Amino acid sequence: MLATVMSALVLAADGGIPGGVATVISALLAAFIGVASLAFNAAKATRDRRRDLYSQAYKVSMSWIEMAYRAHHCRQGDDKAFLESYHRLWEEGRYFEGWMWTESEELGYSYQSFTEAVRSVCEPFIEGTWQTRGDSTRPLQPLAVEPTPETYKAHIDAFLRDTREHLSFNPLTRYRMRRRVRARIEAAPTEAARDVAESVGHGEREDAYIPPRVPPGLT
Repeated sequence: MLATVMSALVLAADGGIPGGVATVISALLAAFIGVASLAFNAAKATRDRRRDLYSQAYKVSMSWIEMAYRAHHCRQGDDKAFLESYHRLWEEGRYFEGWMWTESEELGYSYQSFTEAVRSVCEPFIEGTWQTRGDSTRPLQPLAVEPTPETYKAHIDAFLRDTREHLSFNPLTRYRMRRRVRARIEAAPTEAARDVAESVGHGEREDAYIPPRVPPGLT
């Protein structure tokens, strides 16, 4: 279309098109450029907003690692401060899980799988180390909650790849991401995952609330 309009303008400049028609064509061209510019800016703004949301969501999920280190270094009497941060992490996690589902059902599933993989490693460690805390701070050392191929490294890589492709301007790239995640959902062995697969396929989903668990000894 743009090439046709440009050709018409060239003809108008050579005297091949009446001046009135050339004026109309120029107005159409200006309108087309304006609409295209607005569409591009809107798409870029949406992409920037989503990038910020996804980065914050990723940060919250990875904060489970930091929470494990906090629990490991807690002493007797640190209950209140730790409890507040622990519940805040649960609250923020649930908030971002919900928002990720509203942005994309496939990306919401990818994020939830990634978060649960991190939490399944960190939360048992938090509970165990909390019960054995003493009066002094434990020495600094690497803990068995870091991402490895044996724990949740693959879930991190999968979520980051899904996020990159979901942010792409290329619709084919976004379609490839959705198809890949749906294949993961359908291949999941759990009944819950099959329910999610059906809800994603129908465009509907009902979230079941999972209350946060508090480490033993915290009230």
